[in-house]
Amino acid sequence: MTDNKKVAKEFWDALNSQDWEKLASVVTPDFQHDNDVDFFYGREEVVELLKGTAVEGLDYHQHIDRVTAEGDIVVCEATWTGNHIMDMWGVPATGKSFAVPVIYILEFKDGLIKRLRSVYRDRRLEQEVSKQ
Repeated sequence: MTDNKKVAKEFWDALNSQDWEKLASVVTPDFQHDNDVDFFYGREEVVELLKGTAVEGLDYHQHIDRVTAEGDIVVCEATWTGNHIMDMWGVPATGKSFAVPVIYILEFKDGLIKRLRSVYRDRRLEQEVSKQ
């Protein structure tokens, strides 16, 4: 059996370093990403979305604080940090920094990530960028 925690680390490392080829190599072709406000389907769509945020200049980083694995599920407790330099979730760009706690649930199939669920409070981002 593939070490799912290792693959999850490879995913976060690839995302943080904007290594799109590596990121694509650790997810299934029918990869799904959903969060509180959006749903994305398919490896190409998700990679293009992430590339697009990088092109827009969204400065962000996922700091993985704790990883727990059970079978085909890996849960990552993280802090999403960055600078709010583009519209996000209807919140106009403020240029302010943010740090938002996030729970990521990764579901695996045959050693690759099939689904990524991001669970966070979308109001928390608004609060973070408006408090400074």
